[in-house]
Order: sequence, then structure tokens, then C-alpha cells
Amino acid sequence: MNDSTLTVNPSFWGQTGMTIQGTSNIINSTINANAGSTSGISVGVAGGTVTVTNSTLNFTNGGVGGLNVNTGDVIINNSVIKGDGRNSGALFGAQTNGSIQFIGNSLVDTPATKKTPITALVRLVKTTTLSVALTLLSTHQAITVVLAALSLLTVQLTVMKFFHTSLLLTHQPTP
Repeated sequence: MNDSTLTVNPSFWGQTGMTIQGTSNIINSTINANAGSTSGISVGVAGGTVTVTNSTLNFTNGGVGGLNVNTGDVIINNSVIKGDGRNSGALFGAQTNGSIQFIGNSLVDTPATKKTPITALVRLVKTTTLSVALTLLSTHQAITVVLAALSLLTVQLTVMKFFHTSLLLTHQPTP
């Protein structure tokens, strides 16, 4: 799929909005998943890869989840996963035999409906120079991404603390 817009609307048979069942490339495109009571997009590419580059996956299906990777790998590269906050479960997730990797300047964009410690932490992380900026609430699938962001933030804070301590040691006010 290249330079395209695909809109998936509800139909009579609609537990999943759409499925991707083979190695694929989604480039410079938008998929609007308006359907799917269990997931908007379900991926089943055992041994294969779906690469999403410079694209947007927009979930307004209001089902349990948005992007569900059952088997295979999904690489999100310089792209956006966007949700409207109506999913009862995770906006994105991978099962045991699937994976999702964020590279480049990728973004997960969801509305914050209440302030939680995770929301505050994510807002703090979002202000750092990360490739993946998150606006998630307490989705358990985000823990891995947040932990990775925390390790980067810890390194940055350690450098800042060292720099601050060095300034205190070298800059003594004159009486």
C-alpha cells in the first residue's frame, strides 16, 4: 500500500475490522479503522513482517483494541498510531508470537481522560528527546515502552545531575 487512504467501515460480520495476513509494506498512507469489535486491525503473518513507514493507523472502531499482532513482526517507522480513546482495551498490543517495534520518529497519540501517575510520567518522558512520544494512560502494554523511556531519562538525569554538581563545585560565589 503506497500513497493511499484505506477506510474500514462496519459490516454485518465485524469482530475484526481488517486483517493483514502476509508480509506487507504500508508507505505514505493512512488506514482509518472504523470497525472491529475485537480489534481494528489484526495481523497474522507468521515468519513475516508488516512495515508501516511515514503513515498513520487511525483507530475509531470503539472495540476492545486497535492494532493486534497475533503472529509476525510489525515495524512502525516514522509513523503514528492514533486512537480516539473509545477502545475498552489496549490501543496496540502483541501476542506471544508477535511483536511491535517503534523506530524513527514514531508517535502513539491517544487522548488523556484523567490524570494518573503514568500520564504524568509519560508527559515528562514526552518532553525529552525520544523517538517515540507517548500519550497513554495506564495501558499495560505500554510498560515496556515506558521502561525503555525511563532508562533513557535516567541516563539524561544522571548527566544533568553530574553537570549540575560540576557547576556547583566550579562556581563558588565571591563574598
